[in-house]
Amino acid sequence: MDEKRVVLRRRTYLTAQVSSRDGIAWSQGVVRNLSEVGALIEMQGAPLPDVLDIAIPMAGLRTPARVAWRDGGRAGLQFQRPPAPVAPSRPFASPYDDDPNY
Repeated sequence: MDEKRVVLRRRTYLTAQVSSRDGIAWSQGVVRNLSEVGALIEMQGAPLPDVLDIAIPMAGLRTPARVAWRDGGRAGLQFQRPPAPVAPSRPFASPYDDDPNY
């Protein structure tokens, strides 16, 4: 099989928040691979709009994207501009994380 991608993607298992460009409708999915120019996302149930905003909190990324292809619950996303950094979420954070006496 010939690899036709210009930019290699890395495998991931990250939760993504997907919203319509107007910000009204949103759902969650799993990003299975990621690069600077796109991502492969798996969605359960909710259909993806053709143009959307995607946020991947654990990677600290947010960007507008468009669906390049679909196959069942999977879709290839092409980022419309380089992802903007956002503060990554902290897994399993608690109010005691910043307390040195805890």
